[in-house]
Amino acid sequence: MRIKIAGHDHEILGFDQEHRPNLMGRYEPDNNIIRIKEGMALSAKKETLTHEALHAMLTHSGVSVDEDGKVEMEEVVVAVASGLFQLGLSEVLWNQQEDK
Repeated sequence: MRIKIAGHDHEILGFDQEHRPNLMGRYEPDNNIIRIKEGMALSAKKETLTHEALHAMLTHSGVSVDEDGKVEMEEVVVAVASGLFQLGLSEVLWNQQEDK
């Protein structure tokens, strides 16, 4: 499966993680691959894909970390909002309004 995140194609692959059982997914920025642990419930796979997609959005948006490991809040908000909009989630939020 392939999805577009922040204008870039990403391949979604499964993996079997025996030596780190709590690891549900991982993002590989060098080759635009998201890996999701095999054998999880569909809802857990969807949540993991969302989590890893956010890693990809932030990476492609250039969110930076200072020397203390801190991230500027506005950078994160702008990057996440843009990425969620590109994934179509803004439409979901807009349609949830009671008085459209």
